Amino acid sequence: MKPLRKCTRCGKEAHTIDELSLFEKQKTGLHGHRNRCLECNNILAKEHYHANPDYYKAQRLARKDWIHEYNHRYYQEHISYFRDYEADPIRVAKKRMLDKRYNQQRKAERHRQVFKSRSRSPYRSSW
Repeated sequence: MKPLRKCTRCGKEAHTIDELSLFEKQKTGLHGHRNRCLECNNILAKEHYHANPDYYKAQRLARKDWIHEYNHRYYQEHISYFRDYEADPIRVAKKRMLDKRYNQQRKAERHRQVFKSRSRSPYRSSW
């Protein structure tokens, strides 16, 4: 029986539609999958990444700059919303209440830990 897909690198075959999930997807490919299995594709991608570090570093820096510019532009365009949001008295009170509750929980937890360490018997031998 002729396989639906065969990996061009390792020779792994897919004879059923369920086995096609072992191959990388590609909309334009036959049956919607490429002629390379996922394992081989991962290996090739890692090899390409390590062979071209300058390319990927440039991509990261470009993306980082773009994200920074986008966030700055978005903040400038919506600055009135952010000011209203931060100045909302209900929101401020809720934040204070949550901070107070969190601090009380942390204080109780520290108290339990100290109490637990003090409650050990001094006569108990450490093994």
